[in-house]
Amino acid sequence: DCVNLHTNVMCVTELFEDGATINYDKKVHIVPPIWAVKGDKLRVYDPHTLSFKGYVTVEDFKDKRIYAQKGGAELCVGDLITNEYYFPSVEISGVVCKNCRSRPFVLQSTDSATVTDCDFYGCGPAIYISAAFYKWLEAGPAKNITIEGNRFHSTWARSKNTGMVFIRLAEDPEMKFHHIHKNIVIRNNRFEGIPFYPIWAYATDGL
Repeated sequence: DCVNLHTNVMCVTELFEDGATINYDKKVHIVPPIWAVKGDKLRVYDPHTLSFKGYVTVEDFKDKRIYAQKGGAELCVGDLITNEYYFPSVEISGVVCKNCRSRPFVLQSTDSATVTDCDFYGCGPAIYISAAFYKWLEAGPAKNITIEGNRFHSTWARSKNTGMVFIRLAEDPEMKFHHIHKNIVIRNNRFEGIPFYPIWAYATDGL
């Protein structure tokens, strides 16, 4: 990927009086000691529906233990947590991508992104918006994205169930009906020589 915006998902594995212990989806991995600091806002998601439950504000973080300030979302074992600090806003303009082995732009962990006046040759999907909470332990969802005035030339796709702009939820098939991505605008783009679909989108609210 030329640009890959994603951050890690943590899973609540244990509760204690002032907070919770977290890990990578109940797996044994090293959680970075500075993954969170005092004042960070953590987003909490239901593990079954991936619906947003609310925020927890960090009072302290050490040894995989989140000490939370009072008044935040109620945490439960199994809840999925991401750190809002790692969701950047980006602007990409005037870029030419040719014959990329993978996807030029992966926009997973972002609250605001614009892709304008770019050219894509031999790439597919050229712009990939996803969330892979379980499959890759990567955070989403994405919101407030504008894709405008770009040109997609003779791009390829791995299968007919994809698109040059591909928006999805990379989980079990039944989860694709959870509308987690928000406010995505695709307008005034040009698609030429596309073998399948220019745009393939699901798990999206406000497209």
